[in-house]
Amino acid sequence: MIYDLPPISLPETMTRLCGFTHSNSRRGYSQLLDIIESDQFLNLYVKMAFKEYLDKAGIPGMLNALGWRGFRDRVAEAYLYHAMYGRFPEAIELNEVDYVLDLEKRFDFLNTESNSRVFMLGMYLKLCEIYFERNGIFPDESLNHIPPEVDEILIKGKSKPQTPDWLIVIVWSLTQVMGAEKAATTLLQSKGKMNQILLELKQDQYGHVLRSLLRYGFAIQDSQFFIEERV
Repeated sequence: MIYDLPPISLPETMTRLCGFTHSNSRRGYSQLLDIIESDQFLNLYVKMAFKEYLDKAGIPGMLNALGWRGFRDRVAEAYLYHAMYGRFPEAIELNEVDYVLDLEKRFDFLNTESNSRVFMLGMYLKLCEIYFERNGIFPDESLNHIPPEVDEILIKGKSKPQTPDWLIVIVWSLTQVMGAEKAATTLLQSKGKMNQILLELKQDQYGHVLRSLLRYGFAIQDSQFFIEERV
């Protein structure tokens, strides 16, 4: 179950890269550059691992060459590699990040071009998988694999929320504690209002759903979800 996933957290810089609203504008690249330069290690690592892309224009030139997603994918691969082997790769080859990209593609109908929050959820689930492997834990596949019932419920919606990762986590949690049919009915009747959804849960269900939300909020260092009504 999602609420039994390990309490791990993503690197703060990765959550900032995936969570900020970006664009292919001068302002968007300026924000991205600020994120890179504010992390002393990442700034140095980029200059080492991405040196083939660093032309006379430096990091801005590299971002233009790779594009936003190309850069994001390679940084994520480096962090996943570190989680697996305890060190960062000298040269980055896209292998482990494929799972994350597949999840992002799966929920493409929810994605917006302005952020990578579904990608961030996929990275969290991949880090959970690595955690299990490194600790010799072999959980049931349903623990960190989103069931197809979640897609079936979400694809009926018409909007593209700014926080699709939270929407996926909520629907995933509800389907696990209530069943897909009841979860779909609850979401429809509540019109997605979280306070109304929680009122429909039994005490043990409420505890499981809240635990799921807290685990994911801790993983991506996002406390705003618990302050704002965003679903």
